[in-house]
Amino acid sequence: MTISADVDGGVSGAGTSVGTGVITTTDGEILTNAHVVEEATAIRVRLAGESEPREATLLAADAGNDLALLGSRATTSPPPSSPTRVDRARRRGDGDRIRSTSTATRRSPRGSCRR
Repeated sequence: MTISADVDGGVSGAGTSVGTGVITTTDGEILTNAHVVEEATAIRVRLAGESEPREATLLAADAGNDLALLGSRATTSPPPSSPTRVDRARRRGDGDRIRSTSTATRRSPRGSCRR
């Protein structure tokens, strides 16, 4: 899945941030990196094989762990028979045990990202 966000970069100007995400729950919650949606004014998601993006909303973000949770009602969910690691951690109440690895990116005013 591709995540794109229109961002207001403050001093660096407005642009577009692009990243990836995964659907984590049966109700369409999407896990992505917080730096992708940081300062977003609009967020869109596009599933593999689709040509048109869908609107998404930021539900929660943890900049320290570089994680963000998005919501989009119009997504395809993972199979109910295979709960995701995030679903299991949420049920146990130990979401703090989920770790991420992050990639540093720098946005330009024209929207391209450089690592």
